[in-house]
Amino acid sequence: MSWIFISFLSVTVLFFLFLGVKKLLKLSICPLCFAVSLTWLWLLAFSMWWGAGDSILVAVFMGQSVLGILLLAEKKFPDALSLFRLPILLSLTFLVYASITKEFSLEAVLFLLATWTFFGMLKLWENPFARSLVQRLVSCCKDW
Repeated sequence: MSWIFISFLSVTVLFFLFLGVKKLLKLSICPLCFAVSLTWLWLLAFSMWWGAGDSILVAVFMGQSVLGILLLAEKKFPDALSLFRLPILLSLTFLVYASITKEFSLEAVLFLLATWTFFGMLKLWENPFARSLVQRLVSCCKDW
């Protein structure tokens, strides 16, 4: 059997299993998100412990989880996170990449810090008090 078939079977079985359990336990977790996450978790564990599996499938399913987390966060906190979509997506992608490759990229971390800083400054600029403060700081030397 191919890994893609086993993965599809896993996602499908876990989806329907959790769909039934969810209703019984009255849980508010997406059955599809649960099935995809559990599938890439066992695929990752299987490849780490036994050296078998398909790292591309793990990466694809992890990418789906990244997007699912982003969409869930946007649904739960629509206004607060609307500006931060890109830094959140890049950060989650970095975490997935680092967990698969076991590589740490200082350049990527510095880029993420710069991205978060830039978007944080944009968020501050939305605040009238912060905008006023920046304008006063910039104009302080002009008015003397």
